Amino acid sequence: MIGKVIKKSIDRAGGADYTTKVQTSDLKRNLPVARQTISLGTPQQIRWLNGIILAIVVMNLLDLLFTLAWARLGLMREINILMEQLLHDSPILFALVKIALVSLGLTLIWRYRRHPVSVVGLFSVFTVYYSVLLHHIRFASLFAVT
Repeated sequence: MIGKVIKKSIDRAGGADYTTKVQTSDLKRNLPVARQTISLGTPQQIRWLNGIILAIVVMNLLDLLFTLAWARLGLMREINILMEQLLHDSPILFALVKIALVSLGLTLIWRYRRHPVSVVGLFSVFTVYYSVLLHHIRFASLFAVT
């Protein structure tokens, strides 16, 4: 009901009763629109996201090195069934595909870095790689000489 007048009573400390008129059209202008998105992108946030992407790249490379070492020694196999065959057939092609896929995914996330879903995706990828790297380190510690 655009244009309808709402009377609002305000009680002040002095006890007086004041009435103001507010147009409902004024109220509707202040309501958030459902299609709006949260905008991320302060310089500090961008630096953090850049650091997280760099950490993911480093963890991806460490995962690659650990995977190649464990597979060559016959101690572990690739969990990803699509990449397992590639690792078995050509470790060099496996490495190139792994680096290319992660780079492509991170480029896509970086392109849409101002959208909250992209940031959640970035943190999810970081968490997965962090867990994988912890698994590799734990497995490597079984062979540590004391």
